[in-house]
Amino acid sequence: MKRAAWAIGLILLLGSWTATAGPLSVGLGVGYDPTGIYLINLLTEKGLQDNLDLRAEVGLATGNVVGLMLLSGSALFHQPLLPLDPFAGAGAGLAVTRVPSVGLILEGILGTRIVPFMPFGAFAEVRYVVRLSTSGLSAGPIYEAGLFVTF
Repeated sequence: MKRAAWAIGLILLLGSWTATAGPLSVGLGVGYDPTGIYLINLLTEKGLQDNLDLRAEVGLATGNVVGLMLLSGSALFHQPLLPLDPFAGAGAGLAVTRVPSVGLILEGILGTRIVPFMPFGAFAEVRYVVRLSTSGLSAGPIYEAGLFVTF
């Protein structure tokens, strides 16, 4: 429960920090890693230009690695083709585990937003995450989908 409160606080802080100009989206996603890990993700996106967004995301793992948290920031390039908005991007962040361990993550993202009517939408994406930690290098995809609202 304490980690969820931290994650929500972080998303609200990042959302308020980026709320100065342009659209701001807040969303909730569910991710699946083929190794059997499920992630519950909170994210916020800030539109900087017509084709460039910044995203901050916090993911909490369930299953056999309860306590794993992924914190990442990404730049997304997109081309709106209403009602679809395909995007591609890259980012970096941290993987934090319950046992005090922190690893660096790098990720590539490919997906699309579906906006049937403003301000509500959905997204589907594949994130390829490379994690470097004291236990070595690991990599793999995370398939993610979720809902968002734009302010």
